[in-house]
Amino acid sequence: MPDIFLRALEKNDAAAFAAIARESAINADPWMGWCDRQYTEEQALEWFAVCAQERAFQTGYEFGVFDKESGQLLGAAGVNMIDRIHQRGNLSYWVAPRWQGQGIATTVASFLTQYAFTELRLLRV
Repeated sequence: MPDIFLRALEKNDAAAFAAIARESAINADPWMGWCDRQYTEEQALEWFAVCAQERAFQTGYEFGVFDKESGQLLGAAGVNMIDRIHQRGNLSYWVAPRWQGQGIATTVASFLTQYAFTELRLLRV
């Protein structure tokens, strides 16, 4: 099991976030249309601001995925598109290519599913 931790993305994460977004653009899935080879730190900061707003409105909780030992950013994940009326939300995750295949996404999905049910009190993810 990978030794990782999740936390909200901060201003000082923008350069690393932009770098792994550019790296991921090579093999990004079509649903990752935002992820391109020209992704900038400014775009990352704009995304972080959206995440903060969603957290404030309780409609989304996005996190950076970090390696515990090195503190290196590995990807991002969250519970978003939260519908409080129907108590449901969407689980999303993304791991940069060089760290794929190591169980990181599986670990993140398991953690966030439990977070959604216990902390956010959702009934469906």
